[in-house]
Amino acid sequence: MVHDRAFHVAITGCLDNAVLVRVVGELFDQRLNPTSQNWRIISRIRTPGTRAGRTSVIRDAIVARDPDAARLAMREHLSRSQQRFGPEFRDRACTAIARLAGTG
Repeated sequence: MVHDRAFHVAITGCLDNAVLVRVVGELFDQRLNPTSQNWRIISRIRTPGTRAGRTSVIRDAIVARDPDAARLAMREHLSRSQQRFGPEFRDRACTAIARLAGTG
């Protein structure tokens, strides 16, 4: 898991976006912290056979210096992550906003 975090933070670091690097790092840090509010969601990130194959395609494309293949693999990886986690994070955000607005 430490290597997986380092891989994702390194890839994100190539974008020269400190905020995104921090967000990615914090998502991985929450996976390690069962007291985190999001641990139940984040702990599902690594399930057997789901991520290892996708990140190895990204890694292999980078090693081969094939930006088109790396871009395609990353888009697929992000799309699948959004499909898996987007609805639950969106629902939690809507609930929090409703509470702040006094309607929930």
